[in-house]
Amino acid sequence: MTIILHSSKDDVQHKYYILGHALAQSSTYFRGCITAPRVSDKPLEIKLFDIEREAFEVYLKWIYTGRLFIRSLKTESAPVIDVEKQPERPSDLAWTEEWGRWGAAYALGQRLNDVDFKDACIDAAIEKLRQELRSARHVAQAIPNIIYTYSVDGSPARAFAVDLVLRQCTHADFEAIRKESAFPDFVGDLLVGTSKQFVMGMKQPDPLQGTNNCHYHEHSTVDAKCYKLKKAYWF
Repeated sequence: MTIILHSSKDDVQHKYYILGHALAQSSTYFRGCITAPRVSDKPLEIKLFDIEREAFEVYLKWIYTGRLFIRSLKTESAPVIDVEKQPERPSDLAWTEEWGRWGAAYALGQRLNDVDFKDACIDAAIEKLRQELRSARHVAQAIPNIIYTYSVDGSPARAFAVDLVLRQCTHADFEAIRKESAFPDFVGDLLVGTSKQFVMGMKQPDPLQGTNNCHYHEHSTVDAKCYKLKKAYWF
């Protein structure tokens, strides 16, 4: 089958020739496209609009290899700071191009209805944060914006975002979140998480500890196996 990406940025098409069953095994969107009744016996073409090419290629590599490649082929240097215009928040510097690719990949998983891929993105974020503990506090402020945009109420991924902020952020960070967050649900979930910790005396979980992250995976909401049990995935 052929996937055609249409970019609104440069009005360019990109074609990919892919084994349909590989996509159908993971994405309910592609499964629906492939199994839908057709009036033509021509090879199937699926057109996707306004999807970042780089994110889609991350997805394809994950489908075929089980690895989530969000690093650039070139070595990324630290963000350049304009001395005339300092960043408004430290998180502006911590949110690198690599994290930007992660966010685009997570958004794509939502659009393609691919729970396995979204769960893999959560695991990749946890692993990356473990490797970058010095910037984890600042990245933690940005991750909820991605997760709450591309998930629904009750998503285990939202619990990850809340736990991450409660464990990594400071009082000053919470003040910034209160003023700047565009997601009332996130602020509300933070309040609930804080009440469990201080009012009910419950221990706040640390999402960067432990090896089993399934409680942050959306597969549990659709009564499905973890993607790790389906193939040999690793990062």
